[in-house]
Amino acid sequence: MNHEAGSPHSRSKLQQVLGGRFVERIHNELSVMRAQLRAAREGDASAAEQLLQFAHRIGGAAAMLGFAQIGEPVRSIERILRAGVLSPAVWVEIEHHLQQLQTAVGDAGENLIT
Repeated sequence: MNHEAGSPHSRSKLQQVLGGRFVERIHNELSVMRAQLRAAREGDASAAEQLLQFAHRIGGAAAMLGFAQIGEPVRSIERILRAGVLSPAVWVEIEHHLQQLQTAVGDAGENLIT
């Protein structure tokens, strides 16, 4: 029996409420993360650090709440930023992972309400 974390049948009511709040918060924070990415691309080292902190925090919360599909793209962003090799190709890769995060957040939100 597969109890995928996003499945509403495998979650308690409390988990659904907390999960819903988490998904909503991440959905709202995506615009902040994209702004941080833009600033980091322009050379703002503090924006890159903030993006790393967001990714780390979201990854930890996703793991605690059982949202593997949300955790995967932010863990990828975290690994890339921790490597410290920041080039135009890396920024494109991070943007790709942010898009994956956006899709995962949307899917998780739909799974919570269906």
